[in-house]
Amino acid sequence: MDEEDETAEIVEYVPGPAYDVAELPECSRGQFCFFCEFSETGDSDDRMGSLKDMVRSMAAERKSLPQIVNAVHRVYNEIIKGEIDDEPEWSKQSIRSHLLYSTEFTELFDHMIERVLQNIIVRQNQTLVDGLTGEIIEEKRRAFIDSINTYQRLKAASSSGGGGQIGRPKRNLRMIEAVE
Repeated sequence: MDEEDETAEIVEYVPGPAYDVAELPECSRGQFCFFCEFSETGDSDDRMGSLKDMVRSMAAERKSLPQIVNAVHRVYNEIIKGEIDDEPEWSKQSIRSHLLYSTEFTELFDHMIERVLQNIIVRQNQTLVDGLTGEIIEEKRRAFIDSINTYQRLKAASSSGGGGQIGRPKRNLRMIEAVE
């Protein structure tokens, strides 16, 4: 046995919760979040409602999360921020966290899971065959098929109303269109 092995530090595993209900809301983590700080008014000039409708509309069009975050950030900065007394900064990180982890836009989390699975499948496909022998690597093939089956189950659950299905917004989006 080496001298290093005898003096190796033992690190103890300390389990923790996957979701800690005692922590701050997922989107804020000490940062400002417009969606958390303010409420919808229901008026025709409801900035909050229009912004949320824009998110839902973009999600229905299956726009990428970065596209949605950038659009929300732009609309907030160009239209809404100046109407708030202290003009708080709303970071893209806070916007992204709210969109993914609040229970308000669950379809975006569903879309993210779908994209993760798609990327896993594409990357697994690139490792299926031994480059020297041309033989399929059985362990990689099994993992690949398992990922495809998981993806197919996700798609079946989504198409049967199990998630990810959203309707078109009902509110007028004139405010949003003015920025585009």
